[in-house]
Amino acid sequence: MGQRLCDLNLKEFRKNYDYGDLCMLDYLKRFLSKEMSADLHELYNMVYDYNEIYANGWTIENLLDLGMDDPYWNYRAKNFIKKYNIPKTDYSEYSKYFEKYNELKTRLLDEFGIEDKYLDFNVSIDDIPEEGFYEFETITKPQDIQEDYSYTVARVRNFGHCVELHYYNGNATIEYGDKITNDYWENVVDSADWFNKNMTEEEILNKLDELFKEYYGVKYEREL
Repeated sequence: MGQRLCDLNLKEFRKNYDYGDLCMLDYLKRFLSKEMSADLHELYNMVYDYNEIYANGWTIENLLDLGMDDPYWNYRAKNFIKKYNIPKTDYSEYSKYFEKYNELKTRLLDEFGIEDKYLDFNVSIDDIPEEGFYEFETITKPQDIQEDYSYTVARVRNFGHCVELHYYNGNATIEYGDKITNDYWENVVDSADWFNKNMTEEEILNKLDELFKEYYGVKYEREL
């Protein structure tokens, strides 16, 4: 198995993001494992291609000029023209292709599941845990649970891991999830015989907090 998204170090990602888009893309490349879709690989390649021209403030015309002295740039320009069907009238166009580049880059980060809070320059790199911010929520209040229905009761998670409490017809289970790709998690299910519907939300979240730290060995502080 290649790199999994649950292995992505968000502190290192943010450092590379701050260094520039190319550094960010090089960092993300190592997480493009065979488990990830061909569409994600293609999207990554498109962002990388657009980065080479438009993130540098160039146009295709600039690359063709550079190509007069360096065949590499002539090759890259002609390859880009062919791959993305760029009309000759757009060889000197910059703004709309730079907008397209930013649109593709946003889509790529969405596909990786990287939220805006990790990109916010008002948030210091030092404040970002390697595994992502620790979050917890109640989905269904215990008193609202009815028999014959299936519920997700509560969860505790970070970027790549999640512990969820589920309930169905008197049977409570815990699901431990590892994020492999943005839309695929590998899960291990265990009994939650400690749960009862008389528990408070705080008691449930405290228990999930404890199970998360036991299972993943990650240390977090949680504010109640």
